[in-house]
Amino acid sequence: MPRTAYEQNPYAGARYPFAFFCQLADIFLDLYLEYPPRSTIQLPLSLTWAYGFGTILSPPIWTPTHNRDIHIRDADNNLIFDSTLASDFSLVAWGSDREIITWKTSESLCRLVAFTLNRDELNNHISSNDGILDPRTYVQANRSVTKLVVNNINLTGQIEFEAGYNTKLESAGKAFGDYPGERIEIDGRPGAGEGRTPGCDDPEPVVKKINNIRPTQDGNFFITAESCHRIAPAENFGAAIPGTIKISNDCEPCCTCKDYAFTYRALKRVWDRWASVAANLEIIRDLHKSNVDRWNEAKACRQAKPLRITANPEARCGLFVGISYCNPYECCITGAKIILSVSASNSIRVIETDMDSRNTIPGQPYSAEVTGNGTSFVVVTYYPEIVDPYKSVVIRTRFRADDRDTIAYEIRAVFIGDPVVCNDNADPSLEERATSVFG
Repeated sequence: MPRTAYEQNPYAGARYPFAFFCQLADIFLDLYLEYPPRSTIQLPLSLTWAYGFGTILSPPIWTPTHNRDIHIRDADNNLIFDSTLASDFSLVAWGSDREIITWKTSESLCRLVAFTLNRDELNNHISSNDGILDPRTYVQANRSVTKLVVNNINLTGQIEFEAGYNTKLESAGKAFGDYPGERIEIDGRPGAGEGRTPGCDDPEPVVKKINNIRPTQDGNFFITAESCHRIAPAENFGAAIPGTIKISNDCEPCCTCKDYAFTYRALKRVWDRWASVAANLEIIRDLHKSNVDRWNEAKACRQAKPLRITANPEARCGLFVGISYCNPYECCITGAKIILSVSASNSIRVIETDMDSRNTIPGQPYSAEVTGNGTSFVVVTYYPEIVDPYKSVVIRTRFRADDRDTIAYEIRAVFIGDPVVCNDNADPSLEERATSVFG
């Protein structure tokens, strides 16, 4: 037969609302039970007795109170739902072959869909031992209010609410779901209900707890003292003062004055030690700042004039010329060369040309080309390695004059190189000039 069941398509779920096939599956098509919370219940639940679903008279098993009644029990045969106790009963026809029965008690609700075309084949009292219900057909309801307690008095049944001082009671509509009754809204509003609260005398203060400790059943507190404290009744010229106690002690300080002095001295020594450390750290901080300032000044000076000429007269009509270039960029420079041009008023000759040995690469000596004679020379010196950032190239050349007279000279130095990688588009090519006399 077509079924009416939870999550079942038509003509499917032949045994629902039961967990297994049984005779009752031909009578009942759907069932829902909501029962109150219980401390002990043994699942599963079973439909064990039904009345009014057949027309054949049979010996009574239980006494019915409605046209349709059922019993539902747990696995320990405890009665979970008894429809005969329902105060609200309804039976509604659903088409020509089904009916919907609903029972409501003060704590439970049960709704059942039954098949009606086979009534003349069934007894009016039906008992079953295998009507185990599908677990989806029953649910334990949430706990609900069953009574109100006012001034230690339990109130049940019909309860009448009355607005007191500064209170207004209003209907908030029907109760939620299928539950009878209506909702009440309690509105605290000045002057509502019985009006504003009348003035009254302050109640006499009563000590109920001391330090969150309650008294004995006789209302007495027992107060004791420990260590160097003492408790005694308070007196006034030998007469006890009612309700008053005196607490005194002869306690001594936990620490003597010497202990405090020793502790202070120890803390003072620690303070002095850390003060000395702090002073040294301040000196180091100031020295570091001075070094940073000095380094920044030197860097700025080198960046402002990276190519320098040094010319010094020497004995026997000699002239020493030193050319230094400091790379002021964040990139390396390759293919570096220094071109030294010297013009003199009288005849001179090149004695020697060399490079600072600290900047040469073993196996890759520098090379120098000397052209010119007499009063004009050009010395081109090639640097064989990469000039790192902030590193220097130093070239030294010596000249000598054959004439013993004073000779005027002019020196021109040019540095040429190619930057490897520079983010600031560096151009390391520079030119410097120097003039003087020697002899």
